[in-house]
Amino acid sequence: MVRFDKKQEIKETIERADPKRFAKEILKQPERFAFLIDIFNELPVKLTKCFQSYLKSRRTTQYVEVEIIGFIISDFCFPGDIFIRTNRYPKLNDFVEILYGGNTGYHESISTVTQINLKKGTINLQGAVHKDHKDTTNISNITEVVDKIIVFGTPEWKNMLKTLNIDFDKKRIIYYLECNIEHLNKVKDFHRRKENLDKLKQRLKEVKIYKD
Repeated sequence: MVRFDKKQEIKETIERADPKRFAKEILKQPERFAFLIDIFNELPVKLTKCFQSYLKSRRTTQYVEVEIIGFIISDFCFPGDIFIRTNRYPKLNDFVEILYGGNTGYHESISTVTQINLKKGTINLQGAVHKDHKDTTNISNITEVVDKIIVFGTPEWKNMLKTLNIDFDKKRIIYYLECNIEHLNKVKDFHRRKENLDKLKQRLKEVKIYKD
């Protein structure tokens, strides 16, 4: 049985092991879960977060995830809106979250599905924020599908908070709005920059006067 007592040994094993062999070694360990945690501790935080999303999307049963978002997708959603995500199979024009990784790091990106090629198992994408960005990727890289956006302050939004007992952190959303406004003031190539900047500023006013 292979035993790993030092972080350096874990790191070296990750570097030289093929996936199947490495998985078998994990299963041989007397404390499998603790050992796996040690492995994740050696990986970049962004990568482990990507793994979380990827594993959720691989579930055999469908699930739904509800979140108050803190980012902007041009002309589509703004901080304070409610995102409803699921791990269902994507359709044309769906917004999907894609897992990317490589030498430059690991991150998730939100894109629009423009074409699905079942024969090749790939999808064509258009950037949700940067509309001129186009890409083709494997369907398995999709972590979640955005099923619905519920706009901040609407009756449906308020009902969702009440029904699911969601905590609306007003200070946090104000912070996200201010960060997004600052970012758009600096970035000149953002799609419909002026219009979206105006919408962010209007949303900031709405959130500031919002009362539970």
